[in-house]
Amino acid sequence: MNVNLAPRRDLLRVPGIGPKTADRILSLRRVRPFTGPADLARAGIRGKTAGHHLVFGGDWGTVQTKLFP
Repeated sequence: MNVNLAPRRDLLRVPGIGPKTADRILSLRRVRPFTGPADLARAGIRGKTAGHHLVFGGDWGTVQTKLFP
C-alpha cells in the first residue's frame, strides 16, 4: 500500500500502525511525502512489520495474491 496515498482506514489495517500513528502519517505527508523507509521513523514507525506492507511511490496497480499454492 502506498503510504503517501492510502486513506486512514487503510493505514489502520497495516500491522504495527494504530490510530495515533495513522494520524501522524497523514499530517506528516501533507508537509512532505515519504520517500523511503527512513522517513517512517519520522512517524514513529520503527517495526519491520509495517515496512513490509508499505510502498513509497510508483504505480503498483492491483496485485492479487494466491490464497492456495
